[in-house]
Amino acid sequence: MNTKRSETDGDAKQIGGMDLTLGTVTEADVTYTFSGKFGWRYGTADTAKDLVVFEPLTGFLINGEKPPSMKMNSFYFGGVPVEELKVFSFEYTTQAEDVGQSISLRIRLADLSQASGLTQLVTDDWKIN
Repeated sequence: MNTKRSETDGDAKQIGGMDLTLGTVTEADVTYTFSGKFGWRYGTADTAKDLVVFEPLTGFLINGEKPPSMKMNSFYFGGVPVEELKVFSFEYTTQAEDVGQSISLRIRLADLSQASGLTQLVTDDWKIN
């Protein structure tokens, strides 16, 4: 796990992540969708506001790289009331040049402000279709 801000984007500190290999792309125009429920507990709204599923480092990857056509937004935990979960999802549609290449999912959590205090991130019900 990378905890050095200079090795992400200079601002964010990566605080967690998950990588999942999905196999090989066999055809173009297939849409992969990730969805999951995310939230937080403990801490305060102030300590949760800058905790994110970090868009620059999250998404579906082709041969370990995020394709230029992979579009999504960051998910801000602070936008969810304490001890509630909110669905976050994104998708990628394979391109002709992806056929024969590996596809994987990467989720990266980051702290944009290095807020002090304990805030526990929670997640549930991950699905990949």
